This record gives sequence, C-alpha cells and structure tokens, in this order.
Amino acid sequence: MTETKEKSDITHVGSLASLYAIRKEMSRVYRLSRKGEIDVKSLTKYIYSLREIAAICEKVEMGDKLTELERKLHEIVSEKN
Repeated sequence: MTETKEKSDITHVGSLASLYAIRKEMSRVYRLSRKGEIDVKSLTKYIYSLREIAAICEKVEMGDKLTELERKLHEIVSEKN
C-alpha cells in the first residue's frame, strides 16, 4: 500500500451523526491499529475524540426525546382542558 493510500484510509471519516456511525468509526480505527496502520497513541486520541462526540450525540438524542415527551404531555393536558 502506498503512503498516500494509507493516509486516505486513515483519515477518511464517514458521517458521525449517530451512535451507530460513531461505533462503526471506532471499530474502523481499531482495526487499522491492529493492522499496524496507525500507532496506539493515535488510536487513543481517535477513540477519545469519538467517545466525546458520542457523549454529545447521546445528550442531543435525549434532549430530542425529552422535547417530544414534553410536546405530547402538553397535548394531553390541553385536550383535558
């Protein structure tokens, strides 16, 4: 594999808009590390960053769910009045 090809394989990142996509990216960089294409220090940095993104994603998803529940509750209360 050429250095250019290796670099593009390592730096290519798909969408990180869902927990599933983040898990998939974690798996991808882990496999690259196992193959020796990235060092453990870089792997640690990537995984740390992905975990932080995952935490934000979880909070956004929970916020969206809470907003939806509040909307439904407001509808129910409005119907009773």
